[in-house]
Amino acid sequence: MNLQEFRKEFDVHFSAFVKRKVKEYKNLAKDKETREFFTHLETYVKGGKRLRPYAAFMAFSESGKQISEKEWLVFISLELVHVLALIHDDIIDRALDRRGIDTIHTFIEKNTPIVRGDKKHFSNSQAILVGDIIFAASFQALRESQTSADVQYKIHQLLDEVIIGQMIDVNLAHGDFSTRAQIMTKSKYKTALYTFSRPFEVGALLGGISEKKQHDLYTIGEMLGVSYQLQDDYLDIFDTKNTLQKELLNDMKEGQQTLITYHILKQANEDQKKTFLKYFGKNFSIKDSKKIIKLITDLQIDTICEREILSLFEKTKRLVQNSSLSDTTQQYIINLVSLLEARM
Repeated sequence: MNLQEFRKEFDVHFSAFVKRKVKEYKNLAKDKETREFFTHLETYVKGGKRLRPYAAFMAFSESGKQISEKEWLVFISLELVHVLALIHDDIIDRALDRRGIDTIHTFIEKNTPIVRGDKKHFSNSQAILVGDIIFAASFQALRESQTSADVQYKIHQLLDEVIIGQMIDVNLAHGDFSTRAQIMTKSKYKTALYTFSRPFEVGALLGGISEKKQHDLYTIGEMLGVSYQLQDDYLDIFDTKNTLQKELLNDMKEGQQTLITYHILKQANEDQKKTFLKYFGKNFSIKDSKKIIKLITDLQIDTICEREILSLFEKTKRLVQNSSLSDTTQQYIINLVSLLEARM
């Protein structure tokens, strides 16, 4: 199955599980406002690339076994962890929309009247709690799967790493300018291990494939995940195809340190640095956005970063081709790499 085929089948199982949980939540929540949070949640979880469950599927497929309800539930658990991360990430990034619809906290702020207090704080608090209940649902799916302790341990590792990655991300957004190594560490924990390496390992354990193949998948996942995160950072500024379906230069406004900001500080003269620092970590207009993009392109940082990202994707393909994986699994992964690469 390619990603599109997998996503179509996965969404049948995922939607059924989410609908069941939303019905349970609505039975518990008697007030109209809270019930509407969960109605919007059903819309919020639709769409998305489903990369984490697909990574687990690709690794599982190496075993040649058929997918059972057990595997679907583990895949659902992985995707629900991702939904939790998105909800909380939207709050941290103060994002207004995702994939063209209101984020959970934005929906709550727009649609829930309050009698007293700070409405933004209220909305963020409720959105955090929606994320928490999704976290609980993820563990219910994992329990229902009756999967092995090894698989559960890998998912716990994934959680530890992505949360630490997010903490590093928040630290970098509010601290001194970071080194390239710090940016790469953030990318590794926040995205690479969480999106590919650990889901690969989960699928490999579900399928019972060899330790050598598990090691190869982990290594491939780390390289692919770093490439993917650096590409996301690049697209935050140069997403001419609207691939990310979100506001451009949001990372810049939030003071996020990325490969782009690293190269700006490395390449810029003193006047250019002053121009950059005038806007970095601050809200700015569309007119100001054009000035920032001009500064970046004048320094040829778009070219430098694009070349580096595409080189990493090529290295990922070579890792796949030199791995111990079957030709079929290699082709699945290379097709995915090519699909992600085409976002540039």
